[in-house]
Amino acid sequence: MPQNRQCRKCLLYAGAYTKVCMWGDGNSTLMIIGEAPDYEANTLDLPFSGRLGMLLTEILHSCGITRADCYITYLVKCLLPTKKKVTKGNVAACKMYLIEEAMK
Repeated sequence: MPQNRQCRKCLLYAGAYTKVCMWGDGNSTLMIIGEAPDYEANTLDLPFSGRLGMLLTEILHSCGITRADCYITYLVKCLLPTKKKVTKGNVAACKMYLIEEAMK
């Protein structure tokens, strides 16, 4: 299990069902980074699921790319409270995890 599953570096962990880490091939040359998981991604533990996932899949398909060709992750790993924006503190807390993912 990725190290950040037990992260408590900021207060977002309290509202998260899970820490949405990543999906896909870590050796991919295409890394897609979303801002933060939405409710569906948080519930399913799958980045860009639901309507956003369908839209991403359509966009990728129009470029001749499949989700299997990508490594998909988020800048902030936990669900944000309703109508809240990502803060510098959230980014600072999650930055090391994103760097680790990018270095794989």
